[in-house]
Amino acid sequence: MISIKNLHLLISIVVVVPAAFIYGWDPANVLPTFFDFSVETTDQKNIFRALMMFYLTISAFWIIGIVRRDYWHAASLSNFVFMGGLGIGRLFSIIVDGTPSALFSIGTYGELILALYAAYQLRLYNIENKKTH
Repeated sequence: MISIKNLHLLISIVVVVPAAFIYGWDPANVLPTFFDFSVETTDQKNIFRALMMFYLTISAFWIIGIVRRDYWHAASLSNFVFMGGLGIGRLFSIIVDGTPSALFSIGTYGELILALYAAYQLRLYNIENKKTH
């Protein structure tokens, strides 16, 4: 269960689950302490709570990928897409909007590194599986 093969998934879970609760548990009170904006309307709260559940659901899928070998590839692929999508979205924002705060800059690097590591893991363990068959 805990092996180097699952490291990208474990790191992602450790990062994404707390982020989910920061975004969605009490967005009107929590988010302004971390970020330079306020959450005031019901629609804004709804968006952040939906984002929280998306993050928790994808994290649950990564846990399934760790526990069940037959889901590892799909979980790793979803990890690559999730982290890559966030990282590329942040790069796009940097190009269009300018450099964000240090927290978001670190997040950008972390997401891109995790996406690349997931791609590496997928390639590495796909090659190993081909050797054993």
